[in-house]
Amino acid sequence: MLTLAIVALAMQEIGPGATLWWVVAIAAVFAIARYWRLRQFTTLAYLHVKDLTKAEQFEAYRAMRRRYFTAVRETRRKRPLGRIVDEGGMHPPTLVRVANPRDYVKLHVGPLPWPRLQDIRSVTVRWTPLVKFPSEDFFGELTEAVAHFLCVSPRALVANRPDLYRKRITFVLR
Repeated sequence: MLTLAIVALAMQEIGPGATLWWVVAIAAVFAIARYWRLRQFTTLAYLHVKDLTKAEQFEAYRAMRRRYFTAVRETRRKRPLGRIVDEGGMHPPTLVRVANPRDYVKLHVGPLPWPRLQDIRSVTVRWTPLVKFPSEDFFGELTEAVAHFLCVSPRALVANRPDLYRKRITFVLR
């Protein structure tokens, strides 16, 4: 597409106002390609750490709580005296629910149009409240999982001080 735009400009078949639209179109294609590529990498990183962060179990817990409170609210509207809530249904919630990878993994990449795995500078991982108080073993396993995703040894990663309030930690490549 870029080659066609350059050839059309060289042949002067496109007016000067159309050049701006070609540049905008090419920039949009690169932006969409970058978004798609980073989304792929985020999903791959999430697949490496999802068992440690217990994200799917937490999403199932949130769905069950949401469904319970919705049922309670609807029951109170129908019967203000407050009777027993029936949570039954055709599709009861399960113990695992698909989580959004971007809620639990964030990649920090330089300003490149098509980032590669080697271009990832750091990875921020967020864990859920279902993880017991994180210990050194937990952070060690998390470091190994992130290193496996980045195809480096665990010694090549520097783990920043974990933020226990926001339940996240950032791993930076040396």
